[in-house]
Amino acid sequence: PSCAPTCFFNSAMYLSRANAGKLRKLGLNTPDIFKPLAELKKQVGAQLGQEEVSLAAQQEALAAAYQQVQDLAQRLDPSLVKAVAAEAQKAAGSLAGLEKRLAKASEAKHETAYSQLTALKDKLFPEGGLQERTDNVLSVLLNNPGFIDQLTQCFEPLALVFAVVEEA
Repeated sequence: PSCAPTCFFNSAMYLSRANAGKLRKLGLNTPDIFKPLAELKKQVGAQLGQEEVSLAAQQEALAAAYQQVQDLAQRLDPSLVKAVAAEAQKAAGSLAGLEKRLAKASEAKHETAYSQLTALKDKLFPEGGLQERTDNVLSVLLNNPGFIDQLTQCFEPLALVFAVVEEA
């Protein structure tokens, strides 16, 4: 059994062989399961090659181009400066909208892995809490008769640890 320190002391989580396999398949290790779901999604996305979608450079280039047009309008006809500024704002908004759509498309590309990650996190932390508060120990004992022995090996009365007991 592996024991990882966290804020819940003298508690345990049971990690079945199947769930451990899913965790490894997603490129994660046991301590990773304690991270927030959003952080795990970023980590899995990075491992799957999800591109970070940012059009900041394009926004800057667009702003610079419109600034040049605004300078030209100022020299030729100052009454057009507001119209150029309005067009610049509209173009910046369009680019921001495109950035959101690209980010959504990038996330949808890996939605299967994200749904597996969410299901695993829900299984290991039912209703956002500890397994020991909701799951029945009998179901674990059916699949892993040595579970109680693993628990006694992992728990030490004076050690403040959160035990992660993996199925043998």
